[in-house]
Amino acid sequence: MKKRVLFLLAVLAATVLTLAGFATATSAADAVKTFQWTFQGQANNDPESAWASEQKKLGDMVRAATNGQIDITYVFDVAKDVQVLDAVKEKKLNLGFMGVHYKPNMTFMNFQSLPIVPNDRLPEILALLKPKFDTLWQKDWGVKLLAFNYYLPQLMYTVKPVDTLEKLKPERIRQFGPDLMKIYARAGCTPIGIPSIQAVQQNIIDGKIDGAQGGLPAYVNWGWAERLKYISNWPLGSTYMALVINLEDWNSLTPDLQQKLVKAAETVEKNQWNSRQAHIDSLINQAMTKYGAKIVNPPQAEVTKLLANVDPVLEDWKKKMGPDSALIFEAVNKVLGTSYK
Repeated sequence: MKKRVLFLLAVLAATVLTLAGFATATSAADAVKTFQWTFQGQANNDPESAWASEQKKLGDMVRAATNGQIDITYVFDVAKDVQVLDAVKEKKLNLGFMGVHYKPNMTFMNFQSLPIVPNDRLPEILALLKPKFDTLWQKDWGVKLLAFNYYLPQLMYTVKPVDTLEKLKPERIRQFGPDLMKIYARAGCTPIGIPSIQAVQQNIIDGKIDGAQGGLPAYVNWGWAERLKYISNWPLGSTYMALVINLEDWNSLTPDLQQKLVKAAETVEKNQWNSRQAHIDSLINQAMTKYGAKIVNPPQAEVTKLLANVDPVLEDWKKKMGPDSALIFEAVNKVLGTSYK
């Protein structure tokens, strides 16, 4: 009888240990749940998109940081650029880069189109605004903001050198953005609105314009550089994009995984900014060696003359934006030491 009791106790103990082991194995399996996601970036197979090539590295960085728990596949052209935000919100994509200038109702986020923001200081300003912007992206658009990336800067290309405001005034320059054009018009300049980038070259050939605002790829690759030999860095605003993730996907991650994802996204942001400069230098060098382009930047005193006309435009912008506009000016003033209000 005693042996039988001992035997039953041994069986019971073994059963308990087996069940405990099964529970531990099940918990371990749950703990290593993986997430297989798609991510749309702006780098495609065209050399013109080399400025965005760092975006392709996000998946490898996240896989390494999370031991493969988050497995991100890079894609492009799954959704149109203007629809990336909607695709992420609807989970057709899990993550994506969205240019803020593509959405008319993102005027507040698109503050950098105002020429008071120098392109080279934009990352510092956005770093201050990121917490507020993240709140708005989640509340208004149902996605989580992870980081930023940056398009190539807007520059001015002209037939004649325009390094002073007086030289610039009579030139018919293709520009875009209503606020930007208002500022140049108030300064006595002659901005011409031509929305289509394809139409700019024909207008140059026909002599209907004397110059154009645009990015370096358009200047070098669309034939502008054959006739517009001077490059100048007048205040023309900037463009950037936001890396967003579907909010449900974000909330499905543990705090540790969230932290690792954000860190990887912010590293891509830093690296993309730096590599972007290499692409800028390469395109300018190409324009100078192949087309004989010359850089004729205006001195700061001439830039100040132009920006003396900005106050009425900023006032109209503030009325449209409401009280939140104060956040923008606070960040800009802190970085630049200015006193916009």
